[in-house]
Amino acid sequence: MMQKYYNIVFTILFVSGILSLTSCDKHTISHRYHSINSDGWYRSDTLFFAIDSIESDNTYHFILDLRTTNDCPYKSLWLTVEKELCPNPTFECDTIEIVLTNQQHQRTGTGIHLLQYSKEIKSTYLNRGTNGSIRIYHIMNDDCLTGIRDIGIRIEQ
Repeated sequence: MMQKYYNIVFTILFVSGILSLTSCDKHTISHRYHSINSDGWYRSDTLFFAIDSIESDNTYHFILDLRTTNDCPYKSLWLTVEKELCPNPTFECDTIEIVLTNQQHQRTGTGIHLLQYSKEIKSTYLNRGTNGSIRIYHIMNDDCLTGIRDIGIRIEQ
């Protein structure tokens, strides 16, 4: 009798745990990364991300993801993000700052060997069938940025 009781309780807790993990997450439409050359990220190295055809009319959140090593010498990074969308031609250009350290000069990213940073670029309402591209390049004083491992774009509904 007790074994049956424990099995029921275990099943309820297991199902509740699975539902709580999946029910609160935004729906990720796309998540892609580009690895940065170990020599560094040069100002002329524009990263290109294709946006596949959107399946439904909705507001979409565009998030820039960045991974750095602990050796990254910068307190923050300044990037230009260009978003070009079709079939109704739209071009948006944003300059964003990604803060890598706090006021005590401690890294604010999550992780151990690679530090992860995320920054929402801009939410945009997109119609079904919209596609396009996103281009990212840095606008720092240094021509070559070191310590940057990956740059990604995540699109969430």
